[in-house]
Amino acid sequence: MLVVVLKAAIYYGPKQLEIKDVDVPKVGEGEILVKVRAVGLCPTDVRIYFFGSSSVKPPIILGHEFAGEVVEIGGKVSGLEIGDKVNVPADAFCGRCKMCRIGCENLCEDPLSFGYNIDGAYAEYVKIPKRFLSRGVIFHLPDNISFEEATFVEPVACSINGVRKAGVEAGKSVVIIGDGPMGLIQVQLSRLFGADSIILIGLHDWKLQLAKKLGADYIINALHSDPVEEVLNLTDGRGADSVVVTIGVPEVIEQGLKMAGKNGFVNIFGGSRKGSAITIDPNVLHYYEICFTGSSGYTFNDYEFAYKLVVKRKINVKKLISHKFKLSELFDAINQFQNKEKSLKIIIEPTGE
Repeated sequence: MLVVVLKAAIYYGPKQLEIKDVDVPKVGEGEILVKVRAVGLCPTDVRIYFFGSSSVKPPIILGHEFAGEVVEIGGKVSGLEIGDKVNVPADAFCGRCKMCRIGCENLCEDPLSFGYNIDGAYAEYVKIPKRFLSRGVIFHLPDNISFEEATFVEPVACSINGVRKAGVEAGKSVVIIGDGPMGLIQVQLSRLFGADSIILIGLHDWKLQLAKKLGADYIINALHSDPVEEVLNLTDGRGADSVVVTIGVPEVIEQGLKMAGKNGFVNIFGGSRKGSAITIDPNVLHYYEICFTGSSGYTFNDYEFAYKLVVKRKINVKKLISHKFKLSELFDAINQFQNKEKSLKIIIEPTGE
């Protein structure tokens, strides 16, 4: 390993992001160094860039949906070789706190999280701390899976948690609000989970048409009709069994509640800006016995399941990639992300290969 300096995007605070040279991190016992070949531009990272987050400890390198190849291995590491293609989860949970002990690892009280409290993958190289290896969550990638495809394991894992929290299962009617990558992943998951009817609501005709190809039974453009009325019409006035809201806009969340039927589930999947608030009629929850919940992140079991779905191509992620940028073009990528009419999933290639 002859490289001693790498390029990285360092976050200092809201709208303070610099691409600069930094020292390659030294690898200690039980650690590895990965050359980042692809990293997904996550909406959460964009939100952090513009508005900040109390969970992020700057200065720090952002980026957590990544895949690459092992270029350096520390002492007492087994099962890995130089050149191995790998995918690494965004988080390593502690395994000791109350949440981990009861199986809610995604709510871990002491996680190590790339781009939050350890340097992430908007960089040419990223160091993988010992906890990730000791927890056994370094995933080997088969030769036929591209690095770009592998960046989707984390979003798919989060989506698995999301659709499960929404009660999606065989025979159920499902509404997914949002035609971004997460919504389109959840369309595919709902189909795999055996949903009887899948309705996707969005704002962009080309994304809605893609949703049809990926498994949606019905599509609704919320710019052209009232989505609540449309859902009620499509469900014979009963409302949906499961509603997943991938967009953290209060008005949209309120609409989602109005789409749920008796004994239904409504899951807030998308994060909202700090200070956001919604108005709900408690009688709707009470008399209809609606389960109104949220989901965040994934468990290791979710992640392993997502890995299997991606490498077996049970989820079509290639269709979701709209743009690729070099690390030096990260600001262009963020600007493109803002153009929802033209963009879907954006991939950053730090090493430009």
